[in-house]
Amino acid sequence: MTAPVLFLVVRSGPAAGRVFEVDRQGVRLGRDETCEVRLRDPLVSKLHAEIFVDLFSATFTIRDLRSRNGIQVNGRSVTEANLEAGDELRIGRSRIEVTAASPENRIEGASRSLTALAELARLALEVDPLDSLDAYADRLREATAGCGAAIAVYEEGADKPIIEVYSDINEAFGAKKDTAKMGRPPPGQGTGPMAKSGIVEADEVPLPDIMSIVAQTKQPCLVADVKERADLAADPDVRKGVIQACLGLPLIVEGEFLGVAQIYWSEPGCDSTTRAASEAGASLIALALKRAL
Repeated sequence: MTAPVLFLVVRSGPAAGRVFEVDRQGVRLGRDETCEVRLRDPLVSKLHAEIFVDLFSATFTIRDLRSRNGIQVNGRSVTEANLEAGDELRIGRSRIEVTAASPENRIEGASRSLTALAELARLALEVDPLDSLDAYADRLREATAGCGAAIAVYEEGADKPIIEVYSDINEAFGAKKDTAKMGRPPPGQGTGPMAKSGIVEADEVPLPDIMSIVAQTKQPCLVADVKERADLAADPDVRKGVIQACLGLPLIVEGEFLGVAQIYWSEPGCDSTTRAASEAGASLIALALKRAL
């Protein structure tokens, strides 16, 4: 029997963008550094709550550990409650979505995702991310089995990205790579950490309005079936059937918005395993950009 697994996706709060896996060992949530799900929030107790697993019934239960401010499950204050995919937790300032991956999707995607995300983490340590955004886009696409991925970097207060990079749309469709390049200005020039004068505009970025929505709202935007969006119908890759689903993710570190990562798929839908890999990859990219800036 396959051991049960849930994912906790932090949608808002100090750890926004983080994804935590809850396996048969369970997890503790709180401010303390020993907690598997650490939430650095003064409204969260050191040991705030725990999630434990009943392996016989394959059920997950969250229990309040006598915290100061309690926990909510789907808007209701509880001291203990069963959890399942689709539930929403509120702990301090954090809103946490509970998702689950089917066993077949986990088996199929685990090796690919782990390999690609490990490579992404290595890149974050060993290369200058501002000179290697195309490599990050490639790894993000690999980690999520996408047919393409894009990254946009924003200066503080800017309405439009100053850098846009995206990886190949799946070679099976014969599409060519089109990457926006950047340049480093001489010392003393430029208006910020990256000078706009050094940017060569890309000819086209797939589904740019999804990127704009994420940049404005600072929230993820999933279009599980682009055919249902009339405003996307004019995109050439949508018309050809190359892109059928898209997920845009904000790149945020410690509350600072740095840009947008976007993944495209040639099949509609986005299961929880794929979304978890997407958010994990975006978190690594955000940390690398923070280091570079």
